[in-house]
Amino acid sequence: MPQRLRLALVLPIVQVVMTAMLTLWADRVTWLLVGDGNRVPGAFVHLHLLVISLRLIWRGVNAPTYPLCAAGSTVGELFYFLAVAVLWYFVGRSIDQRRCLQPTASYEGQKRKTTVAVLTLVWGIVLLSLGIIESHRQVSASFRVEAGVIRALFFPWGSILVAIATRKLLRTGRQQKQGFQAPTDRRGL
Repeated sequence: MPQRLRLALVLPIVQVVMTAMLTLWADRVTWLLVGDGNRVPGAFVHLHLLVISLRLIWRGVNAPTYPLCAAGSTVGELFYFLAVAVLWYFVGRSIDQRRCLQPTASYEGQKRKTTVAVLTLVWGIVLLSLGIIESHRQVSASFRVEAGVIRALFFPWGSILVAIATRKLLRTGRQQKQGFQAPTDRRGL
């Protein structure tokens, strides 16, 4: 039987490579936006401007890692790439688990899942809030297509995270209501 593609490994690699390429390329040509008078834009000015716009849009694709994408230092960018890898590892792992349908019923596993679900819910609410704040900010400022796309990606990411976390919390609550209890000590203490 052929082995299935493990998305938990493939997605982080693809996303980090794309994010790194766009980030590093755009970092090298951001002087085009500043208008450095000592440099000549060259023949590829439109391609460079497109890459700068794509980097902004790609930040929206990686919206859950939003706070780290603004880091300007090399160390900050490394943390951003690491956060992108972790994000897409969990996305791939979730898809892989759905394909294999591996239920876990241990008490510790349920506690861990509940903690992750609560943290996911909080982060989804943060992303939705950032989307709302950016929407109000863009109304008063000039509208840029890239900013609109990023803002538009915050809403689906926030909604997806809130929906997934809510579903997991409701499922955990139902399991506990149906009699899922913590294991007792077998020594009789």
